Amino acid sequence: MAMTSTTAETPTTSSPVGVTTVRIQGQSGKFTLSNSARGSEKDIVVTMDALRELDAQGNAVGASGSTKHSLNTFASQDFTILDANLTTV
Repeated sequence: MAMTSTTAETPTTSSPVGVTTVRIQGQSGKFTLSNSARGSEKDIVVTMDALRELDAQGNAVGASGSTKHSLNTFASQDFTILDANLTTV
């Protein structure tokens, strides 16, 4: 079972293989995942540039009109990071 501690800036999850940490890089749409057992050279940087809803043909959905179905930047978005849940499928 994982034990999780979450704050807005550094949520962490403990497991038998070390402590996994998420470091949010401001409002850039980037965050870094790291694990204490693996060392910083194994860190993973995730970059989210944009988010778009596409139809089956790959065309943007909701590109016009008052309701948009896309985000071109994550700078103005608020995110909530919740505790991790152990799930078996």
